[in-house]
Amino acid sequence: MTPSGYFLEHIWLIPLFPLFAAATMLFFGRKLKNSAVATLCVGTVFVSFVFAVGAVLQLMAADPERRVFQKILFEWSRPAPCTPARGKSCR
Repeated sequence: MTPSGYFLEHIWLIPLFPLFAAATMLFFGRKLKNSAVATLCVGTVFVSFVFAVGAVLQLMAADPERRVFQKILFEWSRPAPCTPARGKSCR
C-alpha cells in the first residue's frame, strides 16, 4: 500500500501558492496596501510550508519500505512504439 492522505494528494499545490502571490503582486501590487501585500506574501509561503510539513508527516507515517510517493499530473511526451525487426534494436 502506498502512502496517501490529503497533503500527499495535493502536493502539487505547494509551488502554486507562492506563484499565485507573485502573480497577484505583479498585477495588483501597486494598488494594494503594504500590509495586504505583506500578509498575502507571507501567508502563501506559510500555507506552502504547512502543506510541505503535512506531506512529510504523512510520508513518514508509512512503513519504511513504502515511503515512496509519486504524483503524475501529466506526461511531457509519449514514447513512440518500438518494434525491433530482425535483430535490430530500437533507437
